[in-house]
Amino acid sequence: MSLRFAGYAALFDRPDRGGDIVRAGAFRPLPATLPLLWEHGGAPVGEVEALAEDACGLTVIGRITSPALAQAVRVRAVTGLSFGYRARRVR
Repeated sequence: MSLRFAGYAALFDRPDRGGDIVRAGAFRPLPATLPLLWEHGGAPVGEVEALAEDACGLTVIGRITSPALAQAVRVRAVTGLSFGYRARRVR
């Protein structure tokens, strides 16, 4: 059974756990398609249905198609959302 979710993959102008700060516009242009991967690699576990930048950050709407992962999210064993990236420049 799949599970649809929505949330923020990044919040602007706030340090993440690694100390990285994402600025507004960092994701532009937004990709037309994007895989939903477990731990940034391996086989896809779902699909990203929509991406948008708002005043707070990058919003994501997606669908988890992996039954095991969908269940883990339902029982809150998995609660986070993140993204992988390659920095174009570092300040």
